[in-house]
Amino acid sequence: MGRNKITFCKGHTINNGRVLTPEHKEKIRVGVLRAAAEGKSIGRPKGGTPWNKGMGKPKEAKEKHDTRFQKGMVPWNFGKPCREETKGKLRGRKRTADVREKMSIAGKGKKLTAEHIRKALMRRTPTSLEMKFQSIIDKNNLPYKFAGDGSFMIGRKNPDFININGQKIAIEVYARYYKLRHAETVQEWKEERERVFREYGWTAIFFDETQVNESNILRQLGGK
Repeated sequence: MGRNKITFCKGHTINNGRVLTPEHKEKIRVGVLRAAAEGKSIGRPKGGTPWNKGMGKPKEAKEKHDTRFQKGMVPWNFGKPCREETKGKLRGRKRTADVREKMSIAGKGKKLTAEHIRKALMRRTPTSLEMKFQSIIDKNNLPYKFAGDGSFMIGRKNPDFININGQKIAIEVYARYYKLRHAETVQEWKEERERVFREYGWTAIFFDETQVNESNILRQLGGK
């Protein structure tokens, strides 16, 4: 009677739990020794292509790998003390206590120059409120242009709009809510801007979100 044909399907566990007999183990040992004596390689030859090349990692393994160093996760060496000689190598050279103290004092309260501020503002685009103001002055051909992208500085301040007819008039368009996030009061912020502009001979005019309308802008700028 012939042997029954076996069809293998995914999930079969034909050898699961199989225990090798001593005779079988001996045959394997003898075969390994014979192959080594004849110079034959056992398993995949060195430099050969592994059977699973190109198959990629299982989805679960990929997800586990991708989430190992997500933002907020504590690195493996968090809190690990660093030896003094290692710190010196990382810094390149050791700094004395006096030098560190001088660097600390120099860094505190350091003010950015007008050029640094201008470069930081170069990519700023007009806000929706500034765009509304721009549309009104364009519609009525008022001699003002947007300068809030750092293209024009008065001291270390960058006004939102400036007069282009030779008059030293700077305009600030602002929303009170956002100004209160960076200043104690809106009035203090306005007084500081006015003081700096006045030092350079400029007049400051302010428009908040309730004042950016055509009638109010024409009333204040129509004759200027």
